[in-house]
Amino acid sequence: EPVSPEKLSSASARADMLTDELKAVLNNLVVAGTNGPAAEERISLIRRWATLHPVEAAQWVQALSGSPVKSEFLQHVAIVWAEGDANAAMEWAKHLQEGEERQTAVLAAGYEISRTDPTNALSALDVLESGPARNQFILYVVDQWSATDPEAALFWTLNVKEGGLRDLLFAEIASSWAQRDGETASQLTARTIRDNETYRRAVVTVAL
Repeated sequence: EPVSPEKLSSASARADMLTDELKAVLNNLVVAGTNGPAAEERISLIRRWATLHPVEAAQWVQALSGSPVKSEFLQHVAIVWAEGDANAAMEWAKHLQEGEERQTAVLAAGYEISRTDPTNALSALDVLESGPARNQFILYVVDQWSATDPEAALFWTLNVKEGGLRDLLFAEIASSWAQRDGETASQLTARTIRDNETYRRAVVTVAL
């Protein structure tokens, strides 16, 4: 049964909406187009649902089949859930079926978690596929981590086996360290970074 325009227009403001009604509204919004007011409305609504009942919201999104907005919904559920319960959100994301959807959810949860708990965020590496997205995630998390605990970030980075990525991580850590101890940051740069171009960029950053 179609949902009335009144329900569509007021959906995101209703925290007490029944689950069945909420699903009906979201289904209408999913088929209403990928841009414009419908897109804004469904994002607001899925985030509200994920805030109040993350497990229900996640199950509904997982059941979507062939929808062009499924990836978008996975991201929003993962982010909102991670804000409220980082461990549960990451465990849910990591146990999705292997592939693009899991990669999307794990990255979304991981980026959100890294703002307050970088070591927890790095647990995403258990399932993330190798490639640029994984490396960019590691760089972001270590950058966040080094801003508050550069020693711990450095210790973790020493175990990274990929030489090019490790050099980039050392450069990020040195940049953060320079904010409180420029001399130590310069020594770190000289002793750890092997790639010439990365080294030159790091020297300039540390000197600023």
